[in-house]
Amino acid sequence: MRAARILQKLLGIDRVRIIDVEFTDDERGPVIVVTLEPHASVRSRCPHCEQRCPKYDRPNRPRQWRHLDMGGMRCFVQTSVSRIRCPEHGVVTEMVPWARPAANMTRAFDDNVAWLAAHSPATSVCEYARVAWRSVTRIVTRVVDDAVGRTDRLQGLRRLGIDEIAYRNGHRYLTVVVDHNTGRLVWAAEGHNESTLNRFFDELGEERTARLTHISADAAKWIASTVRSRAPQVKRCMDPFHVIQWMTRALDRLRSRVLSRLWGFTDQDRRPLRWALLTSRISPPRRSQSEQRSSTTETANSVEATS
Repeated sequence: MRAARILQKLLGIDRVRIIDVEFTDDERGPVIVVTLEPHASVRSRCPHCEQRCPKYDRPNRPRQWRHLDMGGMRCFVQTSVSRIRCPEHGVVTEMVPWARPAANMTRAFDDNVAWLAAHSPATSVCEYARVAWRSVTRIVTRVVDDAVGRTDRLQGLRRLGIDEIAYRNGHRYLTVVVDHNTGRLVWAAEGHNESTLNRFFDELGEERTARLTHISADAAKWIASTVRSRAPQVKRCMDPFHVIQWMTRALDRLRSRVLSRLWGFTDQDRRPLRWALLTSRISPPRRSQSEQRSSTTETANSVEATS
């Protein structure tokens, strides 16, 4: 097998011909620059609609794209590209088979950095990939936009979890929807009210909404009222965090009432009594699992109603 063919396999780029390979150095270390020539079948095509279009001007110098490292050295691929005139998208740079539109990194490099960003802190990704954190943000945006156009995240939903999260020091909120079957985030939008959640059900559609079986959420009234009106057939489930929170609040109120009925004790005397109630070693009577589940649900519902 020829060396050029081996290098093309290592690059993982199809529909190109390798013209030259250069090993050089810059202020950041050794660099590999591979000059490519795309096949005629992919030249003069719009990067958005992939239609063949007439050229607008001639290339004045080669353009480079950052590729995956090879042998610990940064790797760049380069070629001369022209601008074309697309009837639908106007004057744009012609498509190259190894990169997304308007990107200065290859598709393989984008996908690698996006995967690392989903599983690692941003500082670690920047250090490993040797790029700035702003570049990581742009890469993630490109990959997500590309995946959104090819993947229907709302397809096949059955069991959902709905909640809101705060950002910017709690001044703004996002409503998030996750799929319990896959554990993936399927929808998110700014706001935490009925209109925001109604937007999700509008995108889901009546047919797919009718296939939902379970929805878990907290005690927010805007979630309960929206789910009741848009998906009345689902079984609403309380998330374990708020169940424990409600039961803890109920126990705290009970301890407070017990301590308030004790007369003749100072605050210093009451302090060890509080810990005695918290760490009581009296075992509750044995009950079956179904009885415990029923009691827990009734207690949580009563606390939710009174809180």
